[in-house]
Amino acid sequence: MPQIVAQYNPNAPGPQQSFSTNMPNGRGRMIIWNASNVQQTIQNGAYTDFCPAWTGMLYYLDQGELIVRWAVHSTLISNGNPISLVTVVTYNDSEKLPTNFPVPLQYQTNIGNAGAVSSSTSNLINDGNIAGTQIIESTPTGAASSVISILNDGTIAIYGDVGGVLTPLVQTNPGAASFASSVLLGDANRRVEILGNLKVDGPSLNVVSIPFTTQTGSISGTVSYYMDMRGTVGRLIIVFSNFQQGTALLPQVVIPSPFETGAQYLAGNCPSIQFFNGGAALLFQEVNGFQSSHNVSATHTWSWGEIPSGIKSLQITSNTGFASNGIMTIAGI
Repeated sequence: MPQIVAQYNPNAPGPQQSFSTNMPNGRGRMIIWNASNVQQTIQNGAYTDFCPAWTGMLYYLDQGELIVRWAVHSTLISNGNPISLVTVVTYNDSEKLPTNFPVPLQYQTNIGNAGAVSSSTSNLINDGNIAGTQIIESTPTGAASSVISILNDGTIAIYGDVGGVLTPLVQTNPGAASFASSVLLGDANRRVEILGNLKVDGPSLNVVSIPFTTQTGSISGTVSYYMDMRGTVGRLIIVFSNFQQGTALLPQVVIPSPFETGAQYLAGNCPSIQFFNGGAALLFQEVNGFQSSHNVSATHTWSWGEIPSGIKSLQITSNTGFASNGIMTIAGI
């Protein structure tokens, strides 16, 4: 009678990769039902053969050897195997076989493909792979690296490709430490726009500003310019760091988001600044007492005032008297 002489999982082999056929004199026929993605080498005495994955194979035993040894030949890349089990059944020469061989064992599985696969689906599932396995990748012709890369651990990198030049759009870092950035949007030279409302559930919103330009004083120090927008309301912050300028004027600084209607300023220990809207320096009102102001064309140290017209650029006037470490804030529409 047919008898099952061995069952094993080739994906988790034990210390002994062999079995006995229990055949009289070691002769007869043997069927290996290989319901796994592991392809194996089969050896019986001097006889060596191959057992492919997902296949039922018939072997004739005529070596007079009871022991059959097996080894992993190769493994097919596969996602979510429905089973991984090899069953060995032996038959005497007079016993009828169940079918003709070889027999493909058809299970619903996904065999890995080293090439590109073009298809259409409404659902993409990738299970059973180790964390960090890439599941989506795209590199256009001419690009130096991947434009889209998605790993199964949540790591995502999406770049814009313009003429082979890649620009970061979305990047994630699942392994980011506490209080470090796990999601990055855009790059340092471009703006990210939120078309709807932005809701922040944390206790604070940390806006890390990078100056849109920095100037160096001819005598000492630097001055850095920062700007942020709240809808149509803009805020320009000018930070002086041990700044001192000689008699020569620095170039005008173009405001990235100009004030179209007007603005107010508050100046600390800062050098004088003039404002422009395309022509000569603007005249504006500076406070000089309680409920009083006067017209000026440049700000003064420790002052505040209002510019009632649009501002497109500004310029620091000559400053030879002191090194400034002050801050000026300009807010307007």
